[in-house]
Amino acid sequence: MMFKSKVFYWLLIIGLSMLLLMNLFILINTGRYVALLPITVQTILLMSVLVKHRYTKLFLQVWLIVFFVIAPGLQIIGRLLKTVGGNGMDWAGLCPIAIQVCVGIIGLILLQRNIQNLSKS
Repeated sequence: MMFKSKVFYWLLIIGLSMLLLMNLFILINTGRYVALLPITVQTILLMSVLVKHRYTKLFLQVWLIVFFVIAPGLQIIGRLLKTVGGNGMDWAGLCPIAIQVCVGIIGLILLQRNIQNLSKS
């Protein structure tokens, strides 16, 4: 596995580290043990990036698709179903979720362009 851009590599490490620190902060300050799941996933991703594991691209793709596209997409669908059920639409609450989906899609595009898997020859 090879990163085509050093800038992308370091931004990825910084981004994952910031998310990891944020979740550690949430765990310590609120005691919400649900934060252990993202902490575990982000630690595995960060270690995978740092050692340049051959499946890093796949790990990052799955992480982006599940946590940045599918999960918020389901939240949007749920809110739309609430609207159909007669409750009013909370547009202000929908914006951050839509932004998260956009970030996930942009992340997938950047991932495709900046990480190259080396084939065994």
